[in-house]
Amino acid sequence: MTDSAITIQRVGECLARVCQAHPSTGQDHVLHPDASLLAELYGTMIYSRTGEIRLAAIDESIRAALERWKPI
Repeated sequence: MTDSAITIQRVGECLARVCQAHPSTGQDHVLHPDASLLAELYGTMIYSRTGEIRLAAIDESIRAALERWKPI
């Protein structure tokens, strides 16, 4: 993740980290709230065939989840 953009690969890494730390739960396989936010961004990027997205274009709650789960 740069200061201005993030790649789909990095979003996937963040999503994998949160899912590893907090696996889905219950019969409906409910995702952790951060995993849900990141999965939405990841899916949108796949659908639109976007390899990178500007951070300014991402909702603040998703940017916060990215920051919490970025690889160290």
